[in-house]
Amino acid sequence: MKKNRKIQYRLNSYLAILLALGLIIGETIRRYGEWGFWARWIDDYIMGLLLIIPAILVFKNKNFGKKLLIAGWSLTVGMTYGSFFSKISPNAKEFQTNIEANSLVFLIGLAFITSIIGLIWILLLESKNPVPNNV
Repeated sequence: MKKNRKIQYRLNSYLAILLALGLIIGETIRRYGEWGFWARWIDDYIMGLLLIIPAILVFKNKNFGKKLLIAGWSLTVGMTYGSFFSKISPNAKEFQTNIEANSLVFLIGLAFITSIIGLIWILLLESKNPVPNNV
């Protein structure tokens, strides 16, 4: 693999870790003291783990990490899409949060855009690295 592509994978992994930490810390702040039903908050922790673990595998030069990172980015795009648009829809309901509502919508939108960038970036990198026919 060319050195530049290796650097690109590492940068994508750093972005994944940064977003994952933001999701995990943000959800903890948002729900602290008001956790409610577990299914409403566990998704951020799952997304975080599915971004951090593959990023570490990429740092260790494990090819499987790249494929798993695509899955992590994909899940994060899908989950943040639903979260963002459910908050800005005309039928949006009040939601429980320790973060001011407009700030929360902004942060979720930022996470959504970041995850789109991360996914497109790694897909472009992987498209330059096709799987051999004998696999």
